Amino acid sequence: MTTQNTASIDAIAPSESLIDLSKAHDDSLDSALMGYAIESVEDDIVLIEFVDEFEQGNEIIRGGIVVPKNANPRAWRVGKIVLQGSKATNTEKGDFVTFPNNMGIPVSNIMIKEGKNYVNISKGQFINAQRIFGKLHKIKNS
Repeated sequence: MTTQNTASIDAIAPSESLIDLSKAHDDSLDSALMGYAIESVEDDIVLIEFVDEFEQGNEIIRGGIVVPKNANPRAWRVGKIVLQGSKATNTEKGDFVTFPNNMGIPVSNIMIKEGKNYVNISKGQFINAQRIFGKLHKIKNS
């Protein structure tokens, strides 16, 4: 009988840019950013807008089924990259990605600057690029 080694996202050794989540709180950046629009992020930080939420944002869509977020707070999420730092080199703005919900800092109703325009991100998350598990290709009509 052989044993297999398994990897855990929780075991990634912190690097200089890894967001410290030990003191993060839900929506901890929302009130701090009122009156400002984010123009860029640094290092390997990525801002991802959730695309898998249902209506009120308290539910996640999985295979057409609506699941309350509090039923699985460590759920895998799907989102679209709206901003990323220069060291986030495996993805681009507009890419769809999958990542663990509990490994970033959630935000809601924040403004980002896109050229001369301002865009509201209703629900999203700041996360380190190394915590993104993969790029996704959106299948039409799904």
